[in-house]
Amino acid sequence: MDIVDSIINCSINGARKTKLICSCNLSSTQCNKYIDYLFDKGFLQVDMNGSKRGSYGTYKATTKGIEFIKDYGRLMELLQE
Repeated sequence: MDIVDSIINCSINGARKTKLICSCNLSSTQCNKYIDYLFDKGFLQVDMNGSKRGSYGTYKATTKGIEFIKDYGRLMELLQE
């Protein structure tokens, strides 16, 4: 769950795949799997900026994704008490 939280946090203001890979310390394959999962769950959206699918899209957290990281943060605080 920490990786999911990191990816969504990193993409709040928009992030390309390279930024997600570096910031979240993931391989390209791992990043693709997480992006697909988060996209399917509605936590990320993709802005292709007029590009074809799969090339240089910018990933951005959705409202649902932002709510997730808020809830996850609250949960982590409770567990640390």
